[in-house]
Parts: sequence; C-alpha cells; structure tokens
Amino acid sequence: MFRFLLLPLIIALPVDDEPLPQSREGVWQGAGVQIDGQDWPMTVTIMPDRSLVDYPSLGCGGHWDYLNFDAFQITAVERITYGVDQCLDGGLIQVSVYDEHSLYYQWFDKSGKVVAGVILIEGELRMDNYDALLALTMQAVGNYFVEGPTAQIDMDNGEL
Repeated sequence: MFRFLLLPLIIALPVDDEPLPQSREGVWQGAGVQIDGQDWPMTVTIMPDRSLVDYPSLGCGGHWDYLNFDAFQITAVERITYGVDQCLDGGLIQVSVYDEHSLYYQWFDKSGKVVAGVILIEGELRMDNYDALLALTMQAVGNYFVEGPTAQIDMDNGEL
C-alpha cells in the first residue's frame, strides 16, 4: 500500500525539461550594465524560434538568432536591425536561468570577452522601476564590471 501512496506524489511533481525559449516565452525587462560603466534599459521578447530585443534609450534593437539552447541556457547571435549606427551588430549573447523568476543575459564581443550583463525579469519595461532593475543587475554582477572582464567565451562552441 505504501507504494501506491508514493506514486501519485511522484507523478504530480513538475518536471521542467522544456527548452528555455519555450519555458520562459514572453516579455522580459532589465537594466543592463556594460564594462565602461554605461547602463541602459532593455526589453526582450522570447519566442520559441528567436527573440526580439529593444534598447530604447540607445535607439536600436533587433533579434537573436539562436545557435543552441536547452532547459537552462540560450546561446545566440544578436542581429541589430534598426539603429545600426547606435549599437554593435553580431555580438554573441548567452541567456541563462538566474533563478525561478529571472534570467541572466551576457553580451560577448567578437573576441569572446564579456562586455555587458543584465538581470531580466518578466514583464513590460517600466521606467519608473529602472533604478530597482539596475540595482538588481549590479547586485548580480558585483564588481565584475568595475574590475574588468574575467570570463571569456570560446567562440567556436559557445561555452565559457
């Protein structure tokens, strides 16, 4: 009888093995920080086949072409399609699960160095909470952007 009581409990446990684009589909917002100290708001719309990105204060945006993804991470190339004179095109990005309610975005330059980071939370961008979003990102990245990059990505296989 003990076995029959455990079986319904095991079946009822959620299993989140969906790829990150499907499990976190929707609109995400954040305040990014880059190595030179600049910060900026961003909005990402995650979809199963690619994501849209907007940097409203920089006047640019575009989409991410996925290179690979799994339940915990997306690796993609960022393609700037408007405001091409305002933002760099072709950066490699990685978005990974930060916690149950947020994602961690990193932008790598063509040499493979981390140049920017953002904690993304679900929801439409609201500038009235920008300072809180920036504080969240700064708490997550710590002194990384003050001391300079220490992580580098292998551009051949998209791994840190």
